[in-house]
Amino acid sequence: MLADDSLPLARRCFLGRSAQGIGTMALAAMLGEQLNAPAAAAAPTVRIPRWTGALKTLHFPAKTKRVIFLCMAGGASHLETWDHKPKLAEM
Repeated sequence: MLADDSLPLARRCFLGRSAQGIGTMALAAMLGEQLNAPAAAAAPTVRIPRWTGALKTLHFPAKTKRVIFLCMAGGASHLETWDHKPKLAEM
């Protein structure tokens, strides 16, 4: 192969093309012995409680039916949100 035929491969391009292979190797390294564990392993004896959230019950009944979560760089304008703004009519 001639030097003119080879294309330089940037680090970003290399990682982008080989992400699946590297991820598979990392997962195999993290799981280690668990990959070779027998299928009929003994059930764990320690019971882990299910996390139900920070609040047990709400202080008042919820009125909201749906929520639209906007994840934007800089956030939404205060005029474009759907909050009730009674002072806006005076402007």
